[in-house]
Amino acid sequence: MFERIVSSCKRKPLVIFRRIFLFLLASDLFMIVCRMIRYAPSYADWSLSDWMINYEGGFVRRGLAGELLYLLYGWVPYPVHMAVSGIMLVTFLSAMYLLYRLFRREGWSYLLLLSSLLLVPVMAHKSFWTRRDYLSLLLSVAIFACYFRYFRRRDWKALAGMQLLSVTTVLLHEASFFYTFPILFVHYVMMTHRGGGSWLKTLAKGVLLWMPAGVSMAAVCIFKGNEEVAQTVWASWQPCMESFPLGSGSEGMGESVKALTWNTVDTALNHLQLNFLRGFWGPVPSIPFTLYNFVAIYYLVTRLNTVDLRWNTLKPVDNVRLSNVLLLQFFFMLPMFTVLSCDWGRTIPYTVFTTLFAYHYMKGDKGAFPDRLTSASRYLQAKMDGRRLLGNPRTYWTVLLTLPIPFWGAPNWHCPFIFQFFYSLYAIIVKGQ
Repeated sequence: MFERIVSSCKRKPLVIFRRIFLFLLASDLFMIVCRMIRYAPSYADWSLSDWMINYEGGFVRRGLAGELLYLLYGWVPYPVHMAVSGIMLVTFLSAMYLLYRLFRREGWSYLLLLSSLLLVPVMAHKSFWTRRDYLSLLLSVAIFACYFRYFRRRDWKALAGMQLLSVTTVLLHEASFFYTFPILFVHYVMMTHRGGGSWLKTLAKGVLLWMPAGVSMAAVCIFKGNEEVAQTVWASWQPCMESFPLGSGSEGMGESVKALTWNTVDTALNHLQLNFLRGFWGPVPSIPFTLYNFVAIYYLVTRLNTVDLRWNTLKPVDNVRLSNVLLLQFFFMLPMFTVLSCDWGRTIPYTVFTTLFAYHYMKGDKGAFPDRLTSASRYLQAKMDGRRLLGNPRTYWTVLLTLPIPFWGAPNWHCPFIFQFFYSLYAIIVKGQ
């Protein structure tokens, strides 16, 4: 009897975690469907107008998707907002399926799957889910797959596919450059150098391999847009907007198209202020919570098997290697975390998503990381091993739900995932949004 009571007490946290996880899963699906059904876009929205940037005013950043949609409209007129919603639905479901397959294959706890670390907030913001985030992430995974196939098998078809995808993803969204190519460059240089040869020759080979992506990135930085380009782009969609009118705001220039006119320095300073200088609550500053976010994300990702939901067999995780990848991705994404973006609810999922896939593809590659980085990861992991509290499932669950990741700008008191979750339920059920 006593043993049964002890066993029940030990199982109780697991039962609670599983039930909460199922509740979150069902509610997430419910909210996503509601957002889709009730989505009333305006051509002026950030999300929809982001897809309308094209090359009608000349070559410009983020114009590839819009140009393809524009050419298709010229052939067969159609409501562009419906096409965008369809693309995002397919890419979102595909990304979630890939993540599920990855977690199942690697033997990871599913708990991390529905957190704000991996789920671009389709819940809290009813229109932002239609941005091209999941499409860019899928292309990044495809680039990873092609690169490692080429590197290990010298498959020239994989190399050609990698180069085509590299140019495509940068032209779709230049942010993909930071979370896709630097980590692969490091892998190529480290692995090639350890196989023999000078550093200079190895670096030259790496630069040559990734030159198409680098040239594409340079091009979108140079041709970032101006007032004339923005006006021409917006005017090119007038026939579509007149044939398929939408809700309020469609009469003004779309926010994403208008962003082509932004001054680089002013934009960078504005992002820096939004990311670090916004208050958390009243006189309480946000900077400590911003730093806490990085520490907590490091803990949650490198210890992702802390909570065992018993739905799949958990396998050992090379915490040091996972730490290496995550630290590199944090470093490479610094421009996005500081002056190039203020959408933390998107840049953090970029980082974690690609970290997990890069770890998956790099398994078994000894010497793929600088020795000092590996030493730092070993030190950090050893420190965590020495804290029993960090190995407690209750601690992991609490940190996951209370992590103050904002959708944009510095953390605020209403940013924790659990708050956004219940606010989303309120917005859908009560406010009908």
